[in-house]
This record gives sequence, structure tokens and C-alpha cells, in this order.
Amino acid sequence: MTQKTKLVPVTREPALLPERDADKSPVLECIDLGITFGGLKAVDSFNITIGRTEIAGLIGPNGAGKTTIFNLLTKVYQPTHGTILLNGKDIQGLNTAQINRAGIARTFQNIRLWKSMTVFENVLVAKHMRAKQNVFSAIFRANAKEEARMQEETMELLKEQGLDIEELAAAAYEIGRPLPWQHLDMGFTEAYLISEWQKAQREEFTPMCFDLCRRCGVCGEAQV
Repeated sequence: MTQKTKLVPVTREPALLPERDADKSPVLECIDLGITFGGLKAVDSFNITIGRTEIAGLIGPNGAGKTTIFNLLTKVYQPTHGTILLNGKDIQGLNTAQINRAGIARTFQNIRLWKSMTVFENVLVAKHMRAKQNVFSAIFRANAKEEARMQEETMELLKEQGLDIEELAAAAYEIGRPLPWQHLDMGFTEAYLISEWQKAQREEFTPMCFDLCRRCGVCGEAQV
């Protein structure tokens, strides 16, 4: 039986956080967030506070603005008004790549992978976001140690999911297509924004993905 999490009020009313996060600063906060397209208010006065180990759901009918909020958080769209705080820091002015490096990662409703690459290679792509290398080190193969480190971390990530490593390392991308986590560098992410991942996956993967959500929450990585 799943134990219920007690929610307690925090400083910024009317926010509630899990009791285990009450003494920690929120990982993500939106204050009066909104965006207007011409005369249309797509999102208006959106407020949310996410605890450091919290798993939260953003629920609403089609057209309510859920995906637009994700686009605001990742700076696909720039807010018309409002503030976004990541670990207490205002991320105003950051672009999408900088937001990702700062610690916000997301999935999309339609999972698009590189068909010419294996499952292992698709997961490895996320590691390059924080790689300490440049064009010259890549050309002259001066980054061999870092490449080896990223490959080792990728293999460990696949092992954590209970996947057959030898099979996946050489498998075609279709085997990994139902998994929504390919492009999340999970060791360095503060908040995961997971968008309707269940739409594109086979039913047998659902328990594994829910288990991963729970384990990430316990490890101190918030999810929306």
C-alpha cells in the first residue's frame, strides 16, 4: 500500500509542500506567470511551488494551457509577465539551452528519436549537453576520457531501468521508442517536466516509468 504524503503550508501562500520538503527551499516556483498571444491570454496568473522531492501533476482539459506552461518553463516561449524561480534564482533572460544546463529537463508528447542511432546512442546524446569539450578537442580526439565517462554513465542509467544492456547497446531505436526518458540527463537534473508520456508507450512499460518517478522523487529530483 502506498503511504500518503502529508502536505504542509509554506511561506508563499497558498503553497503546500510535502512535509519532508518543508525545511528546504522549493526547487521550482512560478509567480503570476502568464503569456499573451495578440489579444489572447493563453496563460494568466499561473502560480505553483514544487518541493525538492515532490511529484506533482498539472491537470486540465485540452486547450487549458498545460503545454504552454511547459514551454514557458523551458523558455520555448518567453513569458509576457511573471517570474520563474529555479532553486530560488530568477531564470529571466535564459534561453532554452541555458535552462536545460541550469537543471530543467522535459519530454514531449510526441517522442522523436534518431532512427539511425541505437537506443544506447539516443540516451548518450543527453550527456553531451554538459560535456566539457569543444570543436578542437573533438577533432583531435582529446576528449577520449570524457567520452568514456559519458558512455559509462549511460550504461549505468540503462542498468538502473532493469534493461538488457547487451541487447540495447546494439538494438534499433524502435525498442527504446516507448521510453520517455531518453534525452533527460538524469544525474544533473533538478526538475523533470514529463508531458503525457503514457501516450507513446506500450502498456508493459507503465509500471517501470511510475517506479522511476517515485525513485527520482526520493532522490531529490522534482517532477511535474
